[in-house]
Amino acid sequence: MAVANTKEVNVKIYDGANNLVHDQDVSVNGSLGLVYNLSKIVGAPRFEVSSATSTKVVRY
Repeated sequence: MAVANTKEVNVKIYDGANNLVHDQDVSVNGSLGLVYNLSKIVGAPRFEVSSATSTKVVRY
C-alpha cells in the first residue's frame, strides 16, 4: 500500500472480528516500509492507513 506526499500517517490493524489490535502514528521522511508479525491475528486482518488527505483500507 502506498500513501504519497505525506509526512504523517496512522496505521491501524484489525483482526477478523474487526477488533483493533494495533494503532500507530508514523512519521514519514521519503519512503517507508513496515513489517508486522500477524501470526497471532485470528481471521483475515484489515489494514487502515490514514493521512491528512486520505484513508486506504486493505483486507487480506
